[in-house]
Amino acid sequence: MMRASHDQQQRWLAVALAIVLGFPLSLAVAGEATLAGAMVEIMVPRAVIYPGDRIGPGALEKRSVALSGISRDAVVLRPDEIENRIARRTLIPGQPIQKDWVREPFAVKQGEPVSVRYLSGAISIVLSAIAIESGAVGDRVAARNSETGRIVRGTVSGVGTLSVSAP
Repeated sequence: MMRASHDQQQRWLAVALAIVLGFPLSLAVAGEATLAGAMVEIMVPRAVIYPGDRIGPGALEKRSVALSGISRDAVVLRPDEIENRIARRTLIPGQPIQKDWVREPFAVKQGEPVSVRYLSGAISIVLSAIAIESGAVGDRVAARNSETGRIVRGTVSGVGTLSVSAP
């Protein structure tokens, strides 16, 4: 029985991962085009990045691949597009990263205290609440008023802060 070389085993593993993760086969063998297509430099992880991990400087490297069957706008081309963001799913070394596989860090975290601010003209009300949901700046989340127990919904405006507008 003939035994596959180490390189062949790695290629088979890359193809299997690409199929499972939904990548087109042109991206299956990292850096090698298996289908015709223009070569594009993209960013790929240097090591496994797990869901919830922050993507720090140096976690990515450039790789040339042929983008057949996937939009150039859907993958990360520059490190500044995703540095300091949080992985939503496991990112595999050497494999392309789709932009929707990362998110902004949460500015409000579930179960933590938040300040809820209501501004309307000259009226300003600030109250304490506990976040019911986590969210990044710009997300709409719910929080429970610490004094009344009522649920309020607001837009995350900063770390630990919700803004509520008039109904």
